[in-house]
Amino acid sequence: QKRLEKLHWQLMISGGIGGWNTHMENWLPKLKDKLRNDLRQLDSHAAEMGRASKERSKAEMSLAYLEDFLKSDYDRIREREQLRIQIENYHNGLESQEDGTYKAEPEPTAERNAEFAYLEMREEQHRRAEEQRRRDARQREMRNRSRSGYCR
Repeated sequence: QKRLEKLHWQLMISGGIGGWNTHMENWLPKLKDKLRNDLRQLDSHAAEMGRASKERSKAEMSLAYLEDFLKSDYDRIREREQLRIQIENYHNGLESQEDGTYKAEPEPTAERNAEFAYLEMREEQHRRAEEQRRRDARQREMRNRSRSGYCR
């Protein structure tokens, strides 16, 4: 009983449950009804959003089907021809431009030449290091053979 009174006084001080006046008549059933209504509204909104999402995806699918259906044979042939031209130009070293024309790849600039020179220098360094490793390995092998007394 004392615990219940203590809880009651705490509710009175805090202003009730969820802002509800707990001193009002039938406050608990009214609060339950309000919460149930809120839940029903949320459920109906969720169901409505689900229906809208399904309808949107159906409409998108129908639009894609209609666009594909309305393409004429001429459109399909033109697309294939454009693709063939793009592939052919790619193999010939031409790049497509924004205006729809094709242009050969530009000559290397000074910056690209410097990059190529740097890459060649690095390759040369790697090649020299690899040759040095091979020479060192051969020398070690020769020393090991001479120590073991085995010679060809």
